[in-house]
Amino acid sequence: MRCTNAEIAGWFDCTEQAVDNRIAKDNAFRAAIAQGRATGCVSVRRAQMKMLEKGNATMRIWLGKQPLGQRDMVASEISGPEGKPLETGAIGG
Repeated sequence: MRCTNAEIAGWFDCTEQAVDNRIAKDNAFRAAIAQGRATGCVSVRRAQMKMLEKGNATMRIWLGKQPLGQRDMVASEISGPEGKPLETGAIGG
């Protein structure tokens, strides 16, 4: 479920520092936490892909922007009085 150390501490009724210490000192515990978080990531990705396959437009856009680095491009132009384009260096001056 990709819980934070604070959430794990809350679940087990201990301090976050206790969880941090256990992760630092116990290789098996650290590996279990890492595996659990990785499994959580796979579950999220699987759910996202299912939404994408069902035609969810928002998910299509989001997945395009995140892993593929696609971006919205918006052209803009700064204009002066009467909507005339400003000359280079004219801003502020």
